Amino acid sequence: MISFVPDLPPRPPRPALPVVTALRLDSPLRGGLLVLGNFDGFHLGHRALLATARKIAGAIPLGVMSCEPHPRQFFGNQQGFRLAGRQSKLRLLEGLDVDYLYQPQFDAEFAALTPDAFAREILSQALGVSTVMAGEDFRFGKGRAGDLPLLTRLGQHYGFRVQPFADQQFAGTRVSSTGVRAAIRAGDLGHAARLLGAPWSVDLIRDDSGGFALDPLLCQPPAGRYILRRPGTDITVTLDGQGSVAPVPGPVPDPGLRCGLWQISGMDDQRASPVCGANISVPVLAPAASWRGQPLPLACENTPPF
Repeated sequence: MISFVPDLPPRPPRPALPVVTALRLDSPLRGGLLVLGNFDGFHLGHRALLATARKIAGAIPLGVMSCEPHPRQFFGNQQGFRLAGRQSKLRLLEGLDVDYLYQPQFDAEFAALTPDAFAREILSQALGVSTVMAGEDFRFGKGRAGDLPLLTRLGQHYGFRVQPFADQQFAGTRVSSTGVRAAIRAGDLGHAARLLGAPWSVDLIRDDSGGFALDPLLCQPPAGRYILRRPGTDITVTLDGQGSVAPVPGPVPDPGLRCGLWQISGMDDQRASPVCGANISVPVLAPAASWRGQPLPLACENTPPF
């Protein structure tokens, strides 16, 4: 069967998440705990790390570091690997009880920072952190020369504490962004959603022809026919191998899913296996075999005017 997380009561409005590259000396965000990493898509390991960080931080500010562009994009000009676009990342963070996003511009100057310069100029001087947290495989500084033991020594020198965090397991397997990407590329968005701890969300952009396409920096699910849904309006669209999304005339199949937000849902026609996922607020937890061959949802973060 397909299970849904029940609707939650509306949260009180909160200010937009501050996105910073440095903090003023009088900023109330200084002296906080900063979680280090790339944070591409916020999988279960990331979410567990942030939940632990929130408990450790207590009343002090909690920040997350996430570079733009992604370091892999800067070094290799790679496409089709990100799990979250810039806007999706902000939306996800706003729901994860953090106080600010440290989002440095990852350019040649930032990439050239030595581990010592990163600890001194960024963590101590620019942000004034009291504690940093990172996974055991965290690397930093020019040539990825810094690791957690070095960061701990640098923290002792520059006046901040380093808290390591162990990898998280799901069904006996380490949770990683690599695993989520593999699930998406294989068309198993249901498994991707389970690894993410929430449905995978995608961004649509204008393509060169004036139509719409998945952001080319995002992982690409298999091509197929999809349903684009919002309250009161459903249309069928196709997703091709280049990520282009185009409307298809004719009646729209009913996937039988209750949802109040825009969604793209679909299946891989060639393999006749479901492409499963859901909107951020209505996650699909366990698609059943009886749904094989029927359209299932893949979340869309924005609303193209089809």
